[in-house]
Amino acid sequence: KRAAIELIHQEITRSTTEHIQRAFVHWRRVVLIDKISSGGSGADIQCQHSGSIPSGAPQSDLPLVLEGLKNDAHGSAQALAKGINNLRQHDIGQLRADWDTEKAVQAERIDEMTKSSLDLLTARQDEFEGCVQSTVEGLSAEIPSIQSKVADLQSAHSAFAESTASAQSLHNEQLNILSDRNDLLDERLKQLESRLIRADEHIRSLEEDRAKSDQAISSLQRQMKASERRHEASDAKIQSIVHRFAMENAELRQRLETAEKDNEALSEQLQSTQATLEKQRSSTQNALDRIRDVLDAHGIRKPKLIKMIQLCALYEMTAKEKNYVVSIDTVFDGNDAANLPGNIAAFAHDYALWIAYQADHEVLHRAVARTQSNQQDLVYADDDLGPRRLELLEGLKSDLCLALEAVHPDAGLLKLEARSRFVNRLMEATDSALSKHDQIVVETNSRIGKLRSSKKSVPVCVACDRPLRSRRRANGDGVGETGDQEA
Repeated sequence: KRAAIELIHQEITRSTTEHIQRAFVHWRRVVLIDKISSGGSGADIQCQHSGSIPSGAPQSDLPLVLEGLKNDAHGSAQALAKGINNLRQHDIGQLRADWDTEKAVQAERIDEMTKSSLDLLTARQDEFEGCVQSTVEGLSAEIPSIQSKVADLQSAHSAFAESTASAQSLHNEQLNILSDRNDLLDERLKQLESRLIRADEHIRSLEEDRAKSDQAISSLQRQMKASERRHEASDAKIQSIVHRFAMENAELRQRLETAEKDNEALSEQLQSTQATLEKQRSSTQNALDRIRDVLDAHGIRKPKLIKMIQLCALYEMTAKEKNYVVSIDTVFDGNDAANLPGNIAAFAHDYALWIAYQADHEVLHRAVARTQSNQQDLVYADDDLGPRRLELLEGLKSDLCLALEAVHPDAGLLKLEARSRFVNRLMEATDSALSKHDQIVVETNSRIGKLRSSKKSVPVCVACDRPLRSRRRANGDGVGETGDQEA
């Protein structure tokens, strides 16, 4: 029961402390914002009564208020909005005063210029009339000369009138320029007024939030008074809880800073990962396109020599390490067997299949693309299969030797011996695999295995005793070599 009572007491204390802290934060925020509002409104009232705008910005306690509200983000935002509104009102008033001053100065300048121009014109006209009158009275006898002088004076008067018209046009241009400036200033004033209207709307929304907060504050104040009456004896415990809360708040801030740093690091990692994924996606798409091209392509693709080059290089390195040319089936790649015979046999089978396909393809291409004048090419097309296959087989040997020379350009005698053995075994295996694709000509009745061709010069397959057309025996000891095709 005591533990339950203590738990209930702790829960009541915690809820009361939270309400007190929230009420105190709201009360402090309202007091500080009212201080900024009273400072800004006092400056506005002073500007309205005096009829002028102070030269500097309105003085306020905004820095002190923001320093006091540094732990209250919402209160800081409200205080900053209030300060900005005061500055905007001050700037608009300053612009209005400057505009009125500039307008009065320009009006005075225009009036002075007009008055001086008129006075000058009047004085010159009086002077001209006096001169004409004195000349008429003094020289009445010299009427012709006077008439000529009068004509000169009239021309001078017309020139003076033209100069007056030009001065008037210049004056009108200046008036137009001043009118344009006036329009620009009016437009700027309208923009500032629209900004002031938007600021007023924002202030209204803030005032609505303030009214809501006032209501919440009043209700919290009532709750606080009730809580103070019920929990006057728990002030010491509340102080300790406040101190612990401050410590937890400081620790929470440290955790937030650490979390922000971790978030930045994770963002950088995410960006790098996205870039890597984009590169891998593009490379994967390219590889997929190449695979699709291979799958959709017709015919048989030529096997790559890279695996044979690697195995031959490994065989040469093994011979170099052991200082003699080892057997081709005793090569190890680290702790695992390299399986050179199996790899050579598989490559020989694939390359022989490609040689047979390539030779047949070329012959068929010639047969399809022949013209009426080259009908004999179709008759002797089969006779070209054997020589073409030999050319492709020799091309394998030359390509492999060139590639191995590029891998080990300065190979010694031991490596060259190992290379020669490897290449010979590969060529023998490919030549043997190519016998599967030779043409068969049964020159006598044969039961495939029971009887053989009567001509000993025709070789047969070692597996099924079938006669091979493109091979012949050089001698009668059973050793066969490639030669001319049998007719």
